[in-house]
Amino acid sequence: MILNMKNIKNTASPQRLLIVYVIMMVAAVIAVLRIAYLQIFYVPDTEFGAKGITETLEPARGNILARDGRPLAVSSPKYEIRMDCTVSKSETFESGIDSLCIELAKMFGNKSAATYESEIRKARNKGDGYFRIGNRYISHDEMNRLKNFPIFRLGRNRGGLIIEKQDSRIYPYAKLARRTIGYVKDNANSSGNNLIGIEGKYNYLLHGKEGVRSLRRTENKEWIPDLDKEIILPEDGTDILTTIDIELQDIADKALRSKIDTVSSIEKACAIIMDVETGAIRAMVNLGRTKNGELDEIENYAISMAAEPGSVFKLASLVTLLEDGKATLDTKIKGNKGRWSYNGRTFYDEYIRKEEEATVLWGFMKSSNQVFRQLVCDNYTGHEKEYVDKLYSYKLCEKFNFDIEGEGRSFIPTPGSANWSGSSLPSIAIGYNVNITPLNILTFYNAIANDGKVMRPYLVEALEKNGKTVKELGPTVLSGKICSQKTIDTVKRALRTVVEKGTGSALKNAKCKVSGKTGTARMLVEYTNSKGKTVSGYEDPKGYKRHQATFVGFFPSDKPKYSAIVVVYSKKTRGNFYGGSWAAPVFREIVDNICTLGPEWGEELVPKAGLPEIKTDSEEKQRENS
Repeated sequence: MILNMKNIKNTASPQRLLIVYVIMMVAAVIAVLRIAYLQIFYVPDTEFGAKGITETLEPARGNILARDGRPLAVSSPKYEIRMDCTVSKSETFESGIDSLCIELAKMFGNKSAATYESEIRKARNKGDGYFRIGNRYISHDEMNRLKNFPIFRLGRNRGGLIIEKQDSRIYPYAKLARRTIGYVKDNANSSGNNLIGIEGKYNYLLHGKEGVRSLRRTENKEWIPDLDKEIILPEDGTDILTTIDIELQDIADKALRSKIDTVSSIEKACAIIMDVETGAIRAMVNLGRTKNGELDEIENYAISMAAEPGSVFKLASLVTLLEDGKATLDTKIKGNKGRWSYNGRTFYDEYIRKEEEATVLWGFMKSSNQVFRQLVCDNYTGHEKEYVDKLYSYKLCEKFNFDIEGEGRSFIPTPGSANWSGSSLPSIAIGYNVNITPLNILTFYNAIANDGKVMRPYLVEALEKNGKTVKELGPTVLSGKICSQKTIDTVKRALRTVVEKGTGSALKNAKCKVSGKTGTARMLVEYTNSKGKTVSGYEDPKGYKRHQATFVGFFPSDKPKYSAIVVVYSKKTRGNFYGGSWAAPVFREIVDNICTLGPEWGEELVPKAGLPEIKTDSEEKQRENS
C-alpha cells in the first residue's frame, strides 16, 4: 500500500493550526485573568518590597547666630562609608583591591593596606553587603576623593560604594557660652528632653520638618527611588539670631576665669552683660568645677541660682524708702554702739558701733546692715505688706519666660504666709530670707540705669530663613516706670558713691565711670548635729561657711550703655569671700576691656590704671560678722 504523503501533510496542517490557536487563546485568557487579578485581588508581598518602602529625608538644622550674624552653632555634613562587597565582578575586584586598600589606609590611617584587604575579602566571602570602611566619619572633601578610589569609582551598583550622609553640629567658638547656646550632636538625634540652652528651647524651629520619598526594589533586590510617586521635600530649620556679642562674651569669660581659675575654694561663678536700653543679653558666662577641678560651663547659674543675694538687695529697700518719703540720703540714725533690737532679738553691726550716728548714704556706701534694718522696720512695722508689695512691683520675682529653660524661682515671703516670721522684715531689708536669681537682680539694676523702665531680658532677636527675617522678637517693656525720676536720680548718685568712697572701690579707677553695689551673703551649709540629724545653717560646728559674693551695676555712669552682674560662689571654707574683693575686680576687668573695643565711650575714657591689689575688706568683714 502506497501512502500519499501530500495528503498527510495537508491533513496535519489544520491540526497544527488548531493547537496554535488553542495555545494563543489560553495565553490570552491567562493574561486577561492576570490583569483582572492584579486590578482587583492582588495584595503586594511587602517582604520583597513589591509595595515599596519610604525613606525619611532629613532637613538641615537651622543655625544659631551671634548678633552680627557670625555663627555660634552650624551644621556641616559628615559621611560614613560602607561597602557592598558582593557586587563587584571577580576580575574587577581582583584588579583593584590592592590599590583600593592602599588608598583607604592612607585616608583613615587606622589599619594597614594588608589588613584592609584581608577584612574586605572575608566580608566578600561572607556575602556582606554593608561592610563598614574606616573608623570615623569623613568630610565632604574626603568623600569626593574617596569616590575616585579604585573599585569605588564604579559607583554603588558595580563598585559597592555606599555613602551615608549625616549632619554634624559644629560650634566655632568651642565651649564659649556653651550653656547658653546648648549642644546637639546632629539634627537626627535632637529629640528628647536632654537638650539645653537655645538648642533645646528652640529645637522645634531649628530642627525643621522631615521629608519623605518612596523606594522600590529592583530585580537585584536593591532599593532605588520610586520616581512614579510623589516626593515630599524636607523643610530646613529656622535660623536663630541671638543678642550675644562674641567679643563681650569672650571678655566676660576670660575675666571670670582669670580671677577664679586657680582659687580651689571657689566652686562656681557667673556673669551677665545686658544692654540697658533693650534688655538684650550681650554675654552670659557660667563656670563650675568639674570632677577634676577644671572650670567648665556645667549649669546655668545666672538664671537658675535663686539664693539670698545679701547687700545688693539694699538698693530695693533704698528705692522704697525714698519713693514712699520715709527717708532721704541725709536721714540719720543713731549708732547705738552697733546694737539694735527687734521683736526680742538683738542684732549687732560691729562697724557702726564707733559711729554716734550714720546717714542713709553712709550706710549704703559702707553696706551697713543696721542702717537698713532699722529704717525699714521703723517705717514698715505694721505695714509689712505695703513694703513687700513695693518689692514685687520692681519685678524682682518676675518669671521672664526666658529664651532658655531652667529659670529659678525668685521669691519674697509675704506677711501671713508660712514663710513669714518675726525676723522676716529686718532680714528682707538686707537681702536675706529672700531668694533672687542673678538675672532678676540684674534686671532690677538695669531698670535703675534705664531711668525706671523695666525691660524683659532676652536672648533671641529674630528668626530667619535663607538670610531673611521671618519674625522679629526684640525688646519687651515689663514696666514703664517703677519709681519717680527723683528717686532714680538719687539712687544713681548713691550707687556712684559706693564706687568712689565705699565697698566698690576696686572699680574707682576703671576706664569709665561705674555705678554699682557690692553684696556678700552667707549661704546655707548642711551638717550633722549632735543628735545625728542632718541640719542646715550659715556655719557648721567646725566653722565652715559658704559665701555668695556679688557686684552688680552699670556703666558709663552718666549715660549707661551696659549693666552687668558678677557672682562668685565659694565652697565650704573657713575663709571669707566678699563682693568687693572677688566680684568687683572681675567687673572691673570686664569694663576696662569693653572700653578698649571702640571710640564710642568718648570722654568717659581715662588712662588705664593697673588693677588695685585686692586685700581683705575689713569693713565688709566686720559687717558680715554682724
